[in-house]
Amino acid sequence: METGTWEWAADPAVQAHFPELQLASHIQQAVFFPTECPLYPSLLIGWLLSQVKGSGEYADGAALELASGEQWRGNRIILATGRWSPELLMQLGLTLAMTDANLPDKVACSFLAHTDPLPIQINSNIISPELNVRPDGGGRLMLQELDDYADPARPASVDGLIGQEFLRRMFSQTQGARLASIEVGQRSRPADGLPAMGYVTPRQRVYLMAMHSGMTLAPLLGELVAEEVIAGKRSAMLADFAPQRLLTPFNGKSGSLAPGRAVEISGGFSRLSECCRTHARQSAVVHGRSRSSSRPRW
Repeated sequence: METGTWEWAADPAVQAHFPELQLASHIQQAVFFPTECPLYPSLLIGWLLSQVKGSGEYADGAALELASGEQWRGNRIILATGRWSPELLMQLGLTLAMTDANLPDKVACSFLAHTDPLPIQINSNIISPELNVRPDGGGRLMLQELDDYADPARPASVDGLIGQEFLRRMFSQTQGARLASIEVGQRSRPADGLPAMGYVTPRQRVYLMAMHSGMTLAPLLGELVAEEVIAGKRSAMLADFAPQRLLTPFNGKSGSLAPGRAVEISGGFSRLSECCRTHARQSAVVHGRSRSSSRPRW
């Protein structure tokens, strides 16, 4: 992977990769990744959905009963439910150590700002101490920073102080930029910062995928998990990331999470809380590959 670093706006490398840009004077140094390919979540999800349409249900193996009464059966259950993973694992009698993304913690939360379309071409991630930028399709940019102030309970306005600060930190040739939205990103981050990948039940019916960043790692990890679940072959790349290091028996105390009934999922049913319904239905094995940067701040 090639990494480019520039020291000032006059650096020829900057002009070669971003001819429209002049760095604002308060940004003294930044890093970009010219050989990496950005991953656009909406396009990836659309492609994945097109691949799984028409797939039928499997024979006896595992089953779910949602709070709505809807039922699902299959050979395996793959929990790719992000920061909701601990709540679901409680229903298996397990506690998963993860950072609490509902609290104002810069490790777990960050502000994500989206711009309106701009007459600018950026085709790689740009990382700087002042602002992180990545293309978001159609001339739009996604901006990330100000993690110290991110609080899920306190949404920010595009016209407020947070929005103004994002605009102040943008590159000098984007003075006409407008922010379309600001949201607090809540990261799915295991307690030690590393992915948790593997079966969590003795009969190997339930497989956990929990990590940050799930979106940028999904194309590779989805392929590795598909190989393990379908062919029974676990990649050496997953050797250090078994979830057992983060699992302990559920002690009945869940804090803000509602406890569930501990069950063995193997041909029986597990009742999921209504708030997790959407996330459970969207869990799927991803098959594909993409080169994309995985930066801990996104």
